[in-house]
Order: sequence, then C-alpha cells, then structure tokens
Amino acid sequence: MSAITEPFTRAEFLFRREEEKKAAVRRVENSPTTVCEPERRLWKLSSSVSSTKLVTIEFFALVLFLILACAGIVTGFAELSHLLQSDAVGHIATQAINGGS
Repeated sequence: MSAITEPFTRAEFLFRREEEKKAAVRRVENSPTTVCEPERRLWKLSSSVSSTKLVTIEFFALVLFLILACAGIVTGFAELSHLLQSDAVGHIATQAINGGS
C-alpha cells in the first residue's frame, strides 16, 4: 500500500478555466503551511484540577452500580438454573409443539 494520499479537489477549482486552475494550484502549492496553535480553552480544560470530593462521589456511585449489576446477573443465573433443573423450559416447549393444550 502506498503512503501517498491525494486530497480532494476544492470546489472553487472545478468551475474555473484551465489557466486559472493552473495558477491557483501553483499558489496553493507555493504557499507556506502554518501550524495552528491549539485552542486555549481545550488546554485549560485538561489541566484543571478536579475536586476530590466529586471524584469520591463518582467512585462510590460506580461501585454501587457495579454491585447492583453483579447482583442482577447472579439472580438471573440462579433463576435460569432453577428453570433448567425443573424442566420448565422443556414443558413449555412441549406445550407449544402440541398446540397449547
């Protein structure tokens, strides 16, 4: 695979005469590219110090939700195990095959 990529043509180049297109391409190719500085607010956002109280509350909320999720999973597997051992699923399947009677 080639690492060389071609950028899309700008719309302003599509509707020009051939001489104007060549001159515009030369200007774009010869113009120096500048590296823009990052926006200030993005740097301030990442460098701000977060409150330890807020972090503690979020951590406890995460732990609470994880405990609830694990409890739900364990309860679901326990119920599924009970239904499989009592052959309730097979009984419902047999009823469905026999026409519901």
